[in-house]
Amino acid sequence: MEESQRRKYRRHVARDTSAELSLLQNLRNQEPILKTIRTVLLHSEEAPRLLESEIATPSNANEINSDQINCFQSNWDKYSSEPNSSGNTANDSDESESDGNDHSESEDHDSDEETISFMVQLAKLCVDHQLTHTCVNAILKLVKKHQCFHEFPKDARTLLKTPRQSGTEMMEPGEYIHFGITRHLNREFCKPDNDTHVVILQVSTDGIPITRSTNAQFWPIMGCAINLSRKPFVIGVYCGTNKPKNNQTFLQKTLDELKDLLLNSFMVNNNVRVEVFLHSFIADAPARAFITATKGHSGYFSCLKCKIEGEYYKNRVIFVTINCPVRTNEMFRLKTQEEHHI
Repeated sequence: MEESQRRKYRRHVARDTSAELSLLQNLRNQEPILKTIRTVLLHSEEAPRLLESEIATPSNANEINSDQINCFQSNWDKYSSEPNSSGNTANDSDESESDGNDHSESEDHDSDEETISFMVQLAKLCVDHQLTHTCVNAILKLVKKHQCFHEFPKDARTLLKTPRQSGTEMMEPGEYIHFGITRHLNREFCKPDNDTHVVILQVSTDGIPITRSTNAQFWPIMGCAINLSRKPFVIGVYCGTNKPKNNQTFLQKTLDELKDLLLNSFMVNNNVRVEVFLHSFIADAPARAFITATKGHSGYFSCLKCKIEGEYYKNRVIFVTINCPVRTNEMFRLKTQEEHHI
């Protein structure tokens, strides 16, 4: 009988201890809220009355009962709904609203930064994989259906930040735009696998018809660093209904830049000097005749190697003589054979 009473007593003690521990834990969880409530109430008009009622402070928070918590809650609701009842309450409310606005602005700013970062990555992906504008527009149309990307642009030109002005200049009878050699070489030397200090360049040009229905045509000036990537790059492009009227105007910017690179080289990363050498200038017969301002390959004095005069035979010009005076560089520059030049 005594053993049964002891077990019953131990169960009561354990149950009471568990209840006390649970109450203490709840009070500890409520302590930050109670501190805030007490701070507000102490600055209110009813602070003396509340102090006289000996409502618990943070130092004796473990002695708070449920009635006192309800009292705190009711007073908190009362004073939080009347922000103008005291100056400090209004200030606290303003600070709370200000903090909320700052937090909201911070979240909006972070969201904008994430959106911009994703747009930059998407634009880089489109450029790296050479996606057409039609393809990019289709991707943007699909992506904008999601609420997270509703701020994305509708057009590829906005995403890729395509310049509204292309920087073209008039060149009779069309237009010309110059991209340059140095810009491409700087991009090449930004790659980590390029450790050479020498660039060997090839330059070429040729005419390309755009459509069959019109006379519109391109005359691109291409370059290639044959000791680096060997991938051609665009130096400049002419577009018009006919080839450029003046070959010197067409090649002037390219020749000026090339001359400066050959004489002065250029700097990479502000501390590495890279020497530039011209390997060759490549062109087919019509393009070669155009850039050298000489007679075309069907002319009587069209041979670049010698001063032979051709003969007309069966609707074509032929060269029958073998041993003829050789055309030298000095003769070419002095234009000793005027029939060869235009």
